[in-house]
Amino acid sequence: MRKQSLYAHFKGKDDLFLQVLQDAKVIMADATFIPTLSFLGVVDSIMLELVYGNNEKRLNDKLNASWTVFWRGISQL
Repeated sequence: MRKQSLYAHFKGKDDLFLQVLQDAKVIMADATFIPTLSFLGVVDSIMLELVYGNNEKRLNDKLNASWTVFWRGISQL
């Protein structure tokens, strides 16, 4: 069985190159936005616990667990 050429999907090398650049820009834009959303998730969960919870130990446990997961995630970017 003969493999299909990569260039069959593009007009030429330039078209392929431009498509890769466009895809890379989208990925980079998303990558910078994800940590912000994650941090807002941590802050939101802690604020809810502050407003509706009445247990300081539970608040600290939730903060420590959330921060650990958040930090591990952004440290790998």
